[in-house]
Amino acid sequence: MKNMLVPGAPPYNTPTQTDYEVFTSGLQEDTYGVASIREPMTLMKNYIEEPGFNPQLPEEMSYATWHTSTGITVTRRSYVWSYPGYRDFIIYDYKFKNTGKI
Repeated sequence: MKNMLVPGAPPYNTPTQTDYEVFTSGLQEDTYGVASIREPMTLMKNYIEEPGFNPQLPEEMSYATWHTSTGITVTRRSYVWSYPGYRDFIIYDYKFKNTGKI
């Protein structure tokens, strides 16, 4: 029996690589998936020592695109900095497009 006054071990939150999307609902006992081939995420670095450094761009940018089972193509861009005053947040930019690709 768990005691609410004594904390337990931290949760095990290690991401696992999958080739399918997981769908769940509140009344469902298990999860089920639909096969989905995803392109690898692209990571671009823009450090001072990198060739082609642009001080107007973030230090790291990642791009990912995938198709959902509902015909929506999702494009996600994320931007991170390490400059003082800019290192404690990440900007996520999502674009959703109804392409009909399933």
